[in-house]
Amino acid sequence: MAFKPDEVVFLPVGLRWEDKVYREVHVSEMTGVDEENVSSKKLRNNGAKAMTVLLQRCIQAIPGLV
Repeated sequence: MAFKPDEVVFLPVGLRWEDKVYREVHVSEMTGVDEENVSSKKLRNNGAKAMTVLLQRCIQAIPGLV
């Protein structure tokens, strides 16, 4: 079964990795589990950690990199 992302997002600046810039990111929609994780007591008071968890769960692919 092939992955079909909910949406393709183009980053204005991109992500630089090993002297190459990646601008296209495939993301999926947040689920109820994602919303619960971001609003948990452990993450609620730490915006950077909440954003990291959200990005880990929602970014599905970066073509050419992941």
